[in-house]
Amino acid sequence: MGGRLDQPPSGDRPRGLTTAEAAALLGVTRATVVAWAREGRFGAVRYGQRGIYRFDREEIEAFLARSRPRVRPPDRDP
Repeated sequence: MGGRLDQPPSGDRPRGLTTAEAAALLGVTRATVVAWAREGRFGAVRYGQRGIYRFDREEIEAFLARSRPRVRPPDRDP
């Protein structure tokens, strides 16, 4: 799905996560998922007259992994 929003040929329904499924995975609202896709944080496919979005699970999981803060364990005193 490669970081872009586009419309596949009519009748071709892309597979992938719905907006609600992506939102649940990310722990945010559906509106936030759509906003982030429009900003280019991860790719999406948009199709149909209603502009339905689909998201690639692997791309959403990769976004989630790189967005999590990396916390170092505290140094231990000998």
